Amino acid sequence: MSKRPAIPLGACVLAAASRAFQGDLEKALAAAGASCQFVDAAELAVERAMSEDFDLLLLDARLPGIGAAAAADILRRAGSTCLIVALVDAADAAAGRAHALRDFDAVLRMPLENEGLLAVILKALEQRPQNAEVGTKLEDEFADLARQFRADLPVTLDALCSAALDGKLATLSSLLHRLKGSAGSYGFPHVTEECAKIEKQLSRGLEYAAVSACLSMVQSIREELQAMANDGTELTD
Repeated sequence: MSKRPAIPLGACVLAAASRAFQGDLEKALAAAGASCQFVDAAELAVERAMSEDFDLLLLDARLPGIGAAAAADILRRAGSTCLIVALVDAADAAAGRAHALRDFDAVLRMPLENEGLLAVILKALEQRPQNAEVGTKLEDEFADLARQFRADLPVTLDALCSAALDGKLATLSSLLHRLKGSAGSYGFPHVTEECAKIEKQLSRGLEYAAVSACLSMVQSIREELQAMANDGTELTD
């Protein structure tokens, strides 16, 4: 029987996982000598990965919000070279196949198998020099994405207003869903939360309350953007 290779120490891991997965992950990563930080939303994983250096990012495919695939896509478009791995329930074979085709370097099934975890940690550490080289570039490119999001935001707000005032609830729901998925990753987590609340009102048939809340949110965001411009904190080309 071949001797199992020693797991290298020092891998820095960020895990966005549901509570159901966190216990197993914490034990397995500690046994692997890796330091790990946990968040419970994909949006938070994107924000953390943009502001800190990680060798490996584990994304629970079942997380609500923008989802693991969208989070991976945002990081890839920003130039991240961090190894990104999807976590799927071993009982859900279809989910494993679907996520294997998306923007992930690997798929790990939960409960974790030690050998699979070892493989992704080794691969992550091999990429560490490359990650260090692109660190500054990643920050710059993410700033460009955030700048573009802010530049496009007034158009989105106008569309939300029109849909709300015209009673086009299907359009309103679609716009809210898109804004919910992107706002948190680009510095507006409170907008993601508010969009989720309004979506819930629409799903419950509380149309008047949803429209009123939407118009109030739009006005609040416009005031926030104006304040940022006045303070000189608005990102411009």
